[in-house]
Amino acid sequence: MKPEELLQQHDLDALLVTTPENVRYLSGFSAPQDARVILTQEGALLLTDGRYTVQAREESRIPYQILGRHELLEALKTHLKGRVGFEAAHLPYAAYERYKTAIPAEWVPTHGLIETLRLRKTPEEIEKIRAAAALADQAFEHILPQIQPGVREIDSDTLTLGVQVPLPASTPKGVSIDFYGKVWVVDMGKSAFRVDPDTLTFDVFDQLVGPYTYSDMTGWGLSNVTFPPG
Repeated sequence: MKPEELLQQHDLDALLVTTPENVRYLSGFSAPQDARVILTQEGALLLTDGRYTVQAREESRIPYQILGRHELLEALKTHLKGRVGFEAAHLPYAAYERYKTAIPAEWVPTHGLIETLRLRKTPEEIEKIRAAAALADQAFEHILPQIQPGVREIDSDTLTLGVQVPLPASTPKGVSIDFYGKVWVVDMGKSAFRVDPDTLTFDVFDQLVGPYTYSDMTGWGLSNVTFPPG
């Protein structure tokens, strides 16, 4: 079922999509937590802000609009008219009240409309699922020989990375991912390793002093090793 048909089925003129998973499903945009999608009979539109100008251009499968800091309400007023559905399980009540006051439309709570579309997988989605399953099988084959009585889950996770990307670490513990998608492993000795998951190459940062890497691994590693910090 096409999104436009979904609107007709539920007697809606537009649907405001705010759930991140649904925003990404409709648009392909990989920062859906900072975006919204508007569905109307004319089609779909992605709304995001200036931080994602390049990303939206490169990723979005649907038309997009880059908004300034205070332009969201005006954009919603332009596109949301008549009976407007919103995702009741996700849109905060404070945001609903603000939209309802500012936008002269009939606001209709909806439940699971886009999730219904997501139930039926396209051939492309099925291929991606198969590829992901094959990758998981490959990783499990790598780690299976290391799973023995007494091996903790955190150690097996670290060993999985170590098998795929051999690191010259004495005691690697804990894994985190930075803002740019790089994987960090901090050695409890004196080094940190930044792994590029695309090329499986890594950079070494030496002369650290006794980094501790369990519960505070992310905070310590990102505050003291990454640039910019955090």
